[in-house]
Amino acid sequence: MKVTVHGWNRYMGDTELANYNLSHLPIHDKFVHSITPTILKSHDGISVYSRRQELRLSGNYQMQVQFSQSDVVHLFKSVFGSELSTSLIERHGFTISPVLTKAILRTLPLGDLIAMFGGSSSAEESATAEKLVEPDRLT
Repeated sequence: MKVTVHGWNRYMGDTELANYNLSHLPIHDKFVHSITPTILKSHDGISVYSRRQELRLSGNYQMQVQFSQSDVVHLFKSVFGSELSTSLIERHGFTISPVLTKAILRTLPLGDLIAMFGGSSSAEESATAEKLVEPDRLT
């Protein structure tokens, strides 16, 4: 995560206020006094705290906070965990790609797949659903 400002009335270059690799910061559920930057997870979101930040700015500035893709993934996992649930997917409007759906179906035993759709399955049906999915189309 990178935080920069630059003058609003006249541009004198960017001033970097902070630049943290979020994947290396500790995550806490309650506020802790720390000299190093810390991620605080709360009921309504997530914050990055830094106690030792010297700021000497006057005037009007444009502020920019920049998150890398790995920062976004790290923050998402910090808030929601690493397991995707049906409620998480539905609540936030995510969709499942056809490729991922096929990959998941390939791992299910055929008997379980038949049972999911109301059919009867026997113990002899231990083949996976991979037979139902064309393996060369999973790219």
